[in-house]
Amino acid sequence: MDTIIRCFSKRTVEEILSALGTGDWTTTTIQLLEKASPISLKISIRLIREGRYQSIDQCLRREYRMLCHVLQEKSVMIFMRVPELYSWSRTKVPSGSLVSWSK
Repeated sequence: MDTIIRCFSKRTVEEILSALGTGDWTTTTIQLLEKASPISLKISIRLIREGRYQSIDQCLRREYRMLCHVLQEKSVMIFMRVPELYSWSRTKVPSGSLVSWSK
């Protein structure tokens, strides 16, 4: 428990990753964190830290607003990249794969 508190009480995601060091469960944790989106990790840590001083109602409202903002930004990015993601023929029929949320 002391290791968890020591590592996850750091201010930034980068500090948390460097504090984890080596070990059986820490290696697995580092691998999982490195697979996640850096932006989502930073948003999550900020929501958790600021949520400590808020009511559950305030936390849920804040999380909902953040989610709406992220989804709006994601869809804008996808629509802006449509010409890059599809190659169009003269008949305007797209050839290529559909856009996935993981890109």
